[in-house]
Amino acid sequence: MLLHKKINPSKKLINFLFCLFPISLVIGSLIVNLNMLLFLLISLLYIKFNSLKIKFKHISKILVCFFVFIIITTSLNIETFGYENTLKSVLLLRFLLLYIVLETLFTNNAINLRQFFISSLICTTFISFDLIIQYVFGHNLLGYEPWENMITGMFEHEAIAGSYIQKLSLFSFFGIFFLLKDSKYKYYIFSFIVLLHLIATFLANNRMSFIILLISIIILLFIFKKI
Repeated sequence: MLLHKKINPSKKLINFLFCLFPISLVIGSLIVNLNMLLFLLISLLYIKFNSLKIKFKHISKILVCFFVFIIITTSLNIETFGYENTLKSVLLLRFLLLYIVLETLFTNNAINLRQFFISSLICTTFISFDLIIQYVFGHNLLGYEPWENMITGMFEHEAIAGSYIQKLSLFSFFGIFFLLKDSKYKYYIFSFIVLLHLIATFLANNRMSFIILLISIIILLFIFKKI
């Protein structure tokens, strides 16, 4: 029993690793993969020692079929795709495992979305400010200059800043209301943060990310009362 308590990871550790995802995406793919590996390992231990049931719902079954289909097709065409791509198709199973683990943790209230929303808010707001600073002053907070005439900010030689903001921004917007729950200025701050993210995404030379973010915000405003 004592050994069980020592090994059994806590919700705090799981949530800490989960909240690191927005940060690790900025640092680089190596850190992202390490973060994912640790998160999956700790989460699986938590699921095991707390005897949580993993339920395969319809979406899970569809995803399993999808990943199996990818592996089979690449294996049958190994001469065309090569051994490296076949191996990559197998390694994609980690995303299937990530989905199943997250679904199990959500179902059992082991994930604190409030912390994740706030983490996303801090990261996307910082990246947005950094992009605007690089556009205005010719270099960002770390001294990086635009790469090939593109505003890249912290990502330096990767033009993915707009995509990063667009994919995490909706989580960030929810983070505003969690962080400023009782503030009478939360709606003004919300408007400012939304505008900041839109401007930064536009400056990041990724028009598709800007359009998707704009449409997402419009839809969000339509269903705002229900949210």
